[in-house]
Amino acid sequence: MKLDSFDPDPDQSPVLIPWQHLSTEALAGVVEACLVAQVADQNVEGFDLKREVTKVLAGLDAGDWALVYDPVTESPALLPADELPAQP
Repeated sequence: MKLDSFDPDPDQSPVLIPWQHLSTEALAGVVEACLVAQVADQNVEGFDLKREVTKVLAGLDAGDWALVYDPVTESPALLPADELPAQP
């Protein structure tokens, strides 16, 4: 599964969430919610939520993904780390 790219409005830039400060359960819940929202926007067949959560958690730990708060949608989102806007 490929997560959508993020093209932020410069005035509404996402805010990096320090996921390392979340409990294991809270982080898994946030990642799950982000993935479910992505799947709802796409028609994905054969989606294994548990497997995808595990992959994203590993990606966060490896620095491949970032967890952000999107002020436009007022919700958390997952971004490829290389697509993060510069943080002030």
